[in-house]
Amino acid sequence: MKKKVSHVIEFYDEEMVYAIIRTEENPKEIEKLFEEYKQIDKCNYSMDGFFDFLKKKGIKFEVFPEPDVYIYF
Repeated sequence: MKKKVSHVIEFYDEEMVYAIIRTEENPKEIEKLFEEYKQIDKCNYSMDGFFDFLKKKGIKFEVFPEPDVYIYF
């Protein structure tokens, strides 16, 4: 039996990290779906909207919350 691999995916731009998710889906498929979602909701796309879009597509994922504390290493 093939073991499922989970991937951690970060959504970011030059200024901030918008969300981090864990999923067993192929990261390229998530990226493709994100581009599809942005074309559907060109002016008002958001992470919450994208998460709803993923759920409607049957994609299972876990969202990582923002940390309460950052510790410099």
